[in-house]
Amino acid sequence: MRAGLKVTLRPWREEDAPRLAELLNDPQVLANLAATMPYPYTVEHAADFISRAQQPGMMQYAVCAGGEVVGNIGAVDRGPEIELGYYIGRAHWNRGIATRALALVLEKLRPLGKPISAHVFAFNPASAKVLRNNGFNKRSGYQMEPSFQGPQAPIFIYDLPNLAW
Repeated sequence: MRAGLKVTLRPWREEDAPRLAELLNDPQVLANLAATMPYPYTVEHAADFISRAQQPGMMQYAVCAGGEVVGNIGAVDRGPEIELGYYIGRAHWNRGIATRALALVLEKLRPLGKPISAHVFAFNPASAKVLRNNGFNKRSGYQMEPSFQGPQAPIFIYDLPNLAW
C-alpha cells in the first residue's frame, strides 16, 4: 500500500449512489464480479443497493482511501459460514487497498466466530492474492459460475481457517 494512504470502512450513504454507479460501470471491474450484477449499473441500482445495505444485519461497507469512496466490501451470513465479497475501482488497483479493507472487515466479523469463505474467478489472481495475504487458503477443486467473461467461468473458493481466529 502506498505510504500514508489511509484505508477505512464506513456505512454506505445515500449521497454515495453516483460514485457507486461510476465504480460499477467499468467493464474491467465488472469482469471480476458475478454476472448477476446489472449492466449498465445506474444510479437507481446504486440507490437500491445502498438502501438495502443500510438495513439492520447487513454487512456492506464503503471502502475509502484517502477520504474517497473507492470500492465495496461486504459479507453475507450463510448460516454455517460467512461469505465475503469485495471490489475496488480500477483506478485504485495494485495499491494494497483491498488487502487492508479485508483485514478491517475481518476484525468486524471476528466476534461472529464463524468460518469465512470467498469466491474468486480463476482469471483474477490479484483477488486471490488479497485473500492469501489475509490468511485464506484455497479449497481443492473449482466450480463454474456465470461471469461477464462468458456464460460460465471457473471459480476457486478460499477459506479462512478457524485457526486463524
